Amino acid sequence: MAEADDLVVRAAKLLQSASKCTQGADISIEKRIPLGGGFGGGSSDAATALVALNRLWNTGLDDDALAALGLRLGADVPVFVRGRSAWAEGVGEVLTPLELPPASYLLVDPGCRCRPPNFSKRMI
Repeated sequence: MAEADDLVVRAAKLLQSASKCTQGADISIEKRIPLGGGFGGGSSDAATALVALNRLWNTGLDDDALAALGLRLGADVPVFVRGRSAWAEGVGEVLTPLELPPASYLLVDPGCRCRPPNFSKRMI
């Protein structure tokens, strides 16, 4: 994947731009879920980058501002920015916090990759 297409890199650059921050960071990600499996891993990674870099760079943006930036990256990012269970409406921008009982989850790799309907495959 090209660096410009990486959601974490896009999140970092978006935060830099929005906060006028000139600092940088070296980011490394070790995936433990299937890439493109539809489990929200990329959205979670982008949200984590926004939250962590916001603290590291001391930009002072609150959760609402970070969630708004996250929405520009994808509909799932705002819920991960907030870090709690929520009922989502709209395209992910209207979140109502939920209190859910503790639970365990099993992730199953379906053996296929999820793509948005307007996805176009690039030939290299």
